[in-house]
Amino acid sequence: MADPHHSSAKRQQRSQAFSSTIAHASLERKLLAAQTARAEAEAKFRERQGYIEKLEQDRRFLAEREQAEREEKESERTAHAEEKVRPLLLLTERMLQWNV
Repeated sequence: MADPHHSSAKRQQRSQAFSSTIAHASLERKLLAAQTARAEAEAKFRERQGYIEKLEQDRRFLAEREQAEREEKESERTAHAEEKVRPLLLLTERMLQWNV
């Protein structure tokens, strides 16, 4: 006849081994889920970094274009002011020449 204490110990050992296997499998699933979530987060991060770089490029482009437009307008204002003043300068020069 089998020893009841030995049989109970074996049953308890099998139960602990089963629980350990279940716990190990659960941890492996959690690890896999965490690795998947990390990979997805990294992919999303790279995507957003690319989007930010594109926005920064657009901002720099627009700032450069606005600066060029400001410089062009200032140049046109200066040229226009010179065109207004030029006839007066020429007239003044002629008047000075006549008085000599």
